[in-house]
Amino acid sequence: MMLTESIDNYLIHLQIEKGRALKTLEGYGHDLSFFVNFIETGEYDFTSLRTLEATEFTIFLGDKLSKRSIARVLSAVRGFYRYLQLMKIVEENPFNTIKTPGFGKPLPRVFSLEEIDRVINVIDTSTPRGLRDKAMVELLYATGLRVSELVSLKLADLDFNQNILYCIGKGEKMRYVPFGRSARLSVEEYIKHGRIQLSKKNTASPWLFPGRSGKPLTRQGFWKLLSEYARLSGIDDGLSPHKIRHSFATHILERGGDIRSVQSMLGHQDLSTTQIYTHLVTDDLKTAHKTHHPRG
Repeated sequence: MMLTESIDNYLIHLQIEKGRALKTLEGYGHDLSFFVNFIETGEYDFTSLRTLEATEFTIFLGDKLSKRSIARVLSAVRGFYRYLQLMKIVEENPFNTIKTPGFGKPLPRVFSLEEIDRVINVIDTSTPRGLRDKAMVELLYATGLRVSELVSLKLADLDFNQNILYCIGKGEKMRYVPFGRSARLSVEEYIKHGRIQLSKKNTASPWLFPGRSGKPLTRQGFWKLLSEYARLSGIDDGLSPHKIRHSFATHILERGGDIRSVQSMLGHQDLSTTQIYTHLVTDDLKTAHKTHHPRG
């Protein structure tokens, strides 16, 4: 039996027995065309393919496709061989032991210090609200807190003698995070001249950044005001609290900070979660080397 005939029968099987949509079948057909090309070019017998040839096919795909596309094609071929087993055309599936290449999550967008400064500088600090907003952005960038942790801060959580704050993160775990002089000055200015005006009706509120009701400013509220300042500063690339967190971690590592310290400040339980930022820094180093090294 010819390979193309078997693939046609497989697609009919998917349509009738599995109820796959036409668009899905077209996708399978496209993915399996790479396998047809490989078999015909190498003059292989697809009914007696071994793990060795299956590995060669993976290498063959590596010269043509991204890791994400390779994973999709391998999934299609693996399913095709399961069908061949069902039809008693082959005894074993040579792709069962072939590992799908990991392609991971897209790396986070990191904003430069200049972009962060532009957002901060566009805030009108002549108003209590502006003082609050600047303090929040400065503190977020200075500590890498999650937005939920930022809006949940209480006055008592800040220690200005040591320039550290305490926060409750995921899993109700407490950690302390240092903050620098710039964030300290902004927060102190806000507490003296902004917070008291914003919470006149709720002077007993324990929250560092209370809303009108005396309860903490919401995550959505902060996200909205940050988006507006990003727009005013000319940044159209979706600045969010989480991207400022990414920038905080990357900028520290770029300047020689160690990954264990960054892990602790971010509140990551697993070091592997923090290691994504080393990939960002490594990519920058590779680019610099390729651009500037005489034999790059």
